[in-house]
Amino acid sequence: MSKNRKAEVEEAQKSIDFAKNKYQIVLDTSLGKITLDMDREKAPGHSRNMIALAKIGYYDNLIFHRVIEGFMIQG
Repeated sequence: MSKNRKAEVEEAQKSIDFAKNKYQIVLDTSLGKITLDMDREKAPGHSRNMIALAKIGYYDNLIFHRVIEGFMIQG
């Protein structure tokens, strides 16, 4: 089981400034890159959390085990 990384995420969140920056997350997959635009207005908490997790490397080498084409991926 992976360790609790809450403190790392909270620290990374401190550097996120939606007023000054627009954020994207790029997923580099075996089928090409997927760029996600983080929508701070519709999902501010989710956006902040995903950005912070990406900053600490949480998603590095993550395998997506469920793919529904045109709808969603689950890692």
